[in-house]
Amino acid sequence: MIRELRPNQASRRVVSMSTCGMYIRTSVPYTEGTLAVFEIDMGVDTSVVAPAWVVRCDPQGGMAFEFMAPQLELSDYLDT
Repeated sequence: MIRELRPNQASRRVVSMSTCGMYIRTSVPYTEGTLAVFEIDMGVDTSVVAPAWVVRCDPQGGMAFEFMAPQLELSDYLDT
């Protein structure tokens, strides 16, 4: 499960995720450069707090995030 720590009221769905970032479909995307902080549940009582920047907004209703320090935050938890 991925939860934004400061959520807005828009519906969001993670489409893809890697150790570098993730792509989210949403009806109300943030502007490029916006910082968001996510809590990512890795299972077995483990979660990671991952700050990420919006690096791309798509007119079809999605946005791409790049994690600020993906190798330090997520590489120990994700299978690549």
